[in-house]
Amino acid sequence: MKPVLGAGLVAVDHIFLARETGRSIKKFDYLASSGGGTVSNILCMLSLLDFPSSIFGITGNDYAERIVKEDFKLFKINDYLSKRGNKNEKINTRQFSHKIYLDGAHKFENACSTCGFKFVKEFQMTEKDVSNKIKKLAYNSDLIIDRANHATLKMAEICKTNNKNKIIFDYGYNIFGSNEKNNLALTSKSNVVKINERIFQKIMGSCDEKGINKWIEKFPSNEFLFITRAEKGVIGFGTIGNKKEFFNSSAIYCHNLKDSSGAGDIFLSVMSSFILKNKEFTDIHEFLHKINISQTLASLNCTLYGARALQRYLVYQNLNSNKIFKISEEILEKGKIEPFIPPTSGLPLDKLKQYLFSTTNLCNSCGNFLPVKITEKEKRKHKIILFSLHKSLIQAPWTMISSYEIGKNQRNNLDDFLKLEPIFIGSGGSYSASIFGEIALLKTLQKLSKTMTPFELESFDKLDENKSIWFISHGGSNTDILGAALWAKKELKIKNGLIITGDKYSKLAQIALANNWKTIHIPSKERNFVSVIGYLSQISVICGMISSGKELEKLNLFFSEPNLILLFNYYSKRMLGLAYEIAQDEKVFENLHLIGLARGWGWPALIDFESKIVEGGICTIEISELKNYTHGRVINSLGSKNRKNKRVIILSTPKDEEFVSFLSTKFRNHIKNYIIKTENEGIVGSLELIIQCLFLAWYLGKIAKKNILRPIFPPEARGLYGWEPSWRKDEWNKRDLFLENKVM
Repeated sequence: MKPVLGAGLVAVDHIFLARETGRSIKKFDYLASSGGGTVSNILCMLSLLDFPSSIFGITGNDYAERIVKEDFKLFKINDYLSKRGNKNEKINTRQFSHKIYLDGAHKFENACSTCGFKFVKEFQMTEKDVSNKIKKLAYNSDLIIDRANHATLKMAEICKTNNKNKIIFDYGYNIFGSNEKNNLALTSKSNVVKINERIFQKIMGSCDEKGINKWIEKFPSNEFLFITRAEKGVIGFGTIGNKKEFFNSSAIYCHNLKDSSGAGDIFLSVMSSFILKNKEFTDIHEFLHKINISQTLASLNCTLYGARALQRYLVYQNLNSNKIFKISEEILEKGKIEPFIPPTSGLPLDKLKQYLFSTTNLCNSCGNFLPVKITEKEKRKHKIILFSLHKSLIQAPWTMISSYEIGKNQRNNLDDFLKLEPIFIGSGGSYSASIFGEIALLKTLQKLSKTMTPFELESFDKLDENKSIWFISHGGSNTDILGAALWAKKELKIKNGLIITGDKYSKLAQIALANNWKTIHIPSKERNFVSVIGYLSQISVICGMISSGKELEKLNLFFSEPNLILLFNYYSKRMLGLAYEIAQDEKVFENLHLIGLARGWGWPALIDFESKIVEGGICTIEISELKNYTHGRVINSLGSKNRKNKRVIILSTPKDEEFVSFLSTKFRNHIKNYIIKTENEGIVGSLELIIQCLFLAWYLGKIAKKNILRPIFPPEARGLYGWEPSWRKDEWNKRDLFLENKVM
């Protein structure tokens, strides 16, 4: 396939989401930073559609340049960027704050919405930047341009000398004054032009068939004209055979609009792929079908946050061009875009930021130096608002929704499976999810179940045939869970196995495939030692799989986007305040001892809270069943000389409210105690307690200056993480051979 060269604006979009409805609000949450620019977005999509793609543009030598480079590397786009600045001179790459409102509208601003830093519009490309290498590329490639200037006009002239080439121009905005002639000159050289309705109306006086006929007279070399009209669709003309045919195509309705930016880029890139492949159309119906396919993918992009969101989602899912067009055809049959992808799925993973923002005087959104230094006094005064959430907690609502829907879709396939007695196998965060599954099965379906660690399963020589085993592992590659899976098949002869994993290509998933076990893939990429979003994905998919009809109605409401966003915002603020009540500064953690109490539906939340506190190395903690703490344990706590260092955290559901109130009163004058409660009973109440405890663990870790996702272990702890019994090691060669024979 012929290569494509793009030339135009290379930029970075810092994406922000409004906290409340309305257009006058000033509070926005930072989501992520992504490469931007019309031509860049188009090339990313064309690369996914199998076109060899190259980019020519200008960057600075700042943090944003790294984001640009990483993005083009991700999409396998050849980088011919010209870099401004040197070690003694800092030049900024073009940047924007991409602000998204809750009704799907958006706007781009020239200042960071976090720190207020003004994004300077630096120099763009000139004719001197068009090197011999770029000239050669322009001659041998189809050309896509989004900015009309002397450099791009020069490239268009070179491209035009090769009669086999096509020039595609995205007429994105109208330039007035002396530069307006550049737009008109480039338009006259182009084969394909895309322009929005507002600019077309301003140029031609009317946006209808009459105005389009005037355009044809003015720019006879144009073979295709696409006038985008947002929710009204696309009008224009296309060359069918030797005739320029007018068309008016309605939009594909977007049922779940989140962000309309980038939709035009998707439309033009997909439509360009058809034009560049086919070279000419002979059937108007085929041409209109291609327009509808393009509009479908453009509309799908509007369900995600960010102008380059759809391209990134498709990369993450490893979808090739055939699968992409298959998705479009399926949506086209329905006639509307229904929500099936979480809106944050197309956000970047922010790999750069884990080392870039190690100092405190950099903006955590745009990477620029803060204009003023924050004094220690100001930090103490404002410390509560200085803590930012990890992206796992910001993106968790949409990951939970997606996982829940996956679980519901599996219900019909699990009727016979759920009749068996389940054994949940997990370790770490997956063990917490296993406890949740055990309690949910017991209380929702009244079915006895058991949770075990992988090593515990391998202590059994035989299990009844009416048992099923649920292996839960986010990464699917830990040796303990892999060994247990192989033991279950080889020694226990388990026929009914189920795998829940975040990596469908993991060794655990391969074992499931080899043994005809069921595999459920949850949509999560986080691979931290103490996974947060992975754990929430696991419990959400379990909710969808095993909930009874009575609970399902409540869960559908709980897993709705407005409800989860509201809960996460509310609990975030509430638990931040509670964390500061428990420990005012990091010195408290030198002797702090937590006591956690819960029962029933609150128990899974307490198990995971203890896991996060211990794995994160925050402080010491003990947990107990609520009623048991009225006996000897409470006597020991009250009689201890060090009780001033102890904090009691009690999880309360409506059924426990009376007893929790009594116990809290008894503690009041002796030990500081705090109640975390839910107004909902059952599985929804359990989920609310889990979310609150996650926030509390996160903020306690921040106060203690510990990262619960990536704990730092002392040198003495080396070797503990990978420990396994010697009797297992002797078997591993045989097990690896089993894997190889069964899977490969």
